[in-house]
Amino acid sequence: MSLLPADLREALTQARLNALGARSIHGIGERVSRDKGAGLEFADHRGYQPGDDMRHLDVSVYSRLRQPVVRQFHPERQLDVVLLVDGTASMDFGTPNKFVFATRVAAGLACAGLAGSDRVTVGVVGSGSLQASRRFSGTHRFHELSAWLEEREPSGHLDLEEALEVALPQLPTEGLLIIVSDFLSERSDAGLATLAAHGPQVVAIQVLDTGEIDPDLREGDVRMVDSESGSMLELAVRDDVLQRYREELDRFQRELRESLASFGNHFVPLRSDASLRSVFLHDFVREGLLR
Repeated sequence: MSLLPADLREALTQARLNALGARSIHGIGERVSRDKGAGLEFADHRGYQPGDDMRHLDVSVYSRLRQPVVRQFHPERQLDVVLLVDGTASMDFGTPNKFVFATRVAAGLACAGLAGSDRVTVGVVGSGSLQASRRFSGTHRFHELSAWLEEREPSGHLDLEEALEVALPQLPTEGLLIIVSDFLSERSDAGLATLAAHGPQVVAIQVLDTGEIDPDLREGDVRMVDSESGSMLELAVRDDVLQRYREELDRFQRELRESLASFGNHFVPLRSDASLRSVFLHDFVREGLLR
């Protein structure tokens, strides 16, 4: 099974990931660096020094001011992109399955990153560990990256804060970190705050099933079981309970967005039944994640 339809994969090779403030510091790529050196985009002038490349002398400035100056440019670099998918048991839920949808989202963003000459790593957190791929560069490596993701399966309990603590030593201190999760852990905000202090630009993509967004429950007593911990909750379902649930979900998402924004990071909510084409070519463009 291919994670992405061929026509969508082709469209994503024409898209690019926005850095959203992340620094590109490696190799040679398409990203304009904040540094100055050899490149294509003009940055500034500075006075000529013995040994400078004469080809960089600005003849027009010299003809006007009789001062030898050289042109400096912003070099083009590669951006480190890490895509982490929540592989805990709570993601193995819904129709379509949240974990499968999340891996497709990660694959599509990886495709755009590879097309833009970025250095892309994908990982899955769950069962107390981080499974990380090798680092990929170039669109010709997409099939290898996609195959790696297809082999992952969700399992185990690991709240987001624990997961990010496990992953932290292997994450870059520069670059773009995209996390695809339901963020239903009690300490999601603490984990994201830890990441913000670590350094990379963070994008949190929340994937929820339609039943989690708007539960379709009949009135009466129900027994709910946590898919990760196995704990049970007896609940009397009434209209006011469902309304309070929806209000709490709205509050949770709003606070998560505000918490991320306070660190200059980003929050993007998705439904697992959303059209992938609409997600990539409309939602992510609107949110500024793709261009």
